[in-house]
Amino acid sequence: MAGALRLLNKGGIIVAHDCDPRDPALATPEYKSGGWCGAAYAAFIDFVPPRDTFKYYTVDTDFGCGVVFTDPSRSGFVPRPGDRRELEFGWRGIGSRDGDRLAYYRAHREALLNPISPAEFLAIEGIELESGAEPSVSLGITGEIPLLPEATPG
Repeated sequence: MAGALRLLNKGGIIVAHDCDPRDPALATPEYKSGGWCGAAYAAFIDFVPPRDTFKYYTVDTDFGCGVVFTDPSRSGFVPRPGDRRELEFGWRGIGSRDGDRLAYYRAHREALLNPISPAEFLAIEGIELESGAEPSVSLGITGEIPLLPEATPG
């Protein structure tokens, strides 16, 4: 993610995939064919909480799509109150022990990821779907985030 940050224009947005694997079997560092998220959740947590000037959340779709705003004024998201430094201290204290990192992530998921639903994403970012539009959200960058049909605002 640090590499993406170096390539970003000032005020750019980073979108990271697989940041919220609900099934621990998907969150292994070793590649597995089929469903696999790797340690993307850990890379996201390593990168975002230490950066106090960023605003971020994770859209609860497709194993979690983390959205990081390097210019906080570009998003209407209001982070939950809490001490990011305490979370970061706890996370850093684990080191690289994968099992412990996964347990910490699962215990502190809400505070670490700022998860929001696809409907909340649309509302926060002021995106309205046209009547009959497919349930996906164009971020105006290089791709789209597919939304779960049951979570599409009606």
